[in-house]
Amino acid sequence: YSGSSDAGVIAFSDGTSDTAYRSGQIIYDHNGNTMDFRTNGNYIRLKIDDDGDVTIGGVDFQYPKALNVQGPTGSVLALRNWDTTTYAQDTCTGIELSLKTGNTNNQDGACEIRAFKENGTNGDSARGLNFWTAGNGGSPTERMRINSAGHISFCAGSGIHADAHVWIGGGEAS
Repeated sequence: YSGSSDAGVIAFSDGTSDTAYRSGQIIYDHNGNTMDFRTNGNYIRLKIDDDGDVTIGGVDFQYPKALNVQGPTGSVLALRNWDTTTYAQDTCTGIELSLKTGNTNNQDGACEIRAFKENGTNGDSARGLNFWTAGNGGSPTERMRINSAGHISFCAGSGIHADAHVWIGGGEAS
């Protein structure tokens, strides 16, 4: 038993000195309702927060996301949207790729790759893939879309247009 503001700890040791007495740990923090899995002393390698979101490899993410890792057979990484309350068009699951763009304040940016449902019909599984990028200080905007028929559309100004131009090796093709 551990108190409501304490942590419950299971420690795996291979010695009695620091850090050998805590080589591996599973820690439940009652105060924050989080669970940490630690290795090599005191390094958090996996964290489950009070919303059930999982962080693997580190805990310093500005905008943590929910994560489902599946293996060893099938997908190496599986992200799923199992929302059963809506079958709306553009319901999506995506990957956000973030990077630091400077060394002060909130200087970071992200691009996204999303799998999306093309229609709002229950049971119709037509789906596509789109790519989102952003300019300096901007939010990600859809720039390219591959639909279920394999057609590729590009952003040409204010939205996705099937008749956008493609530039290849300095020449223009439409």
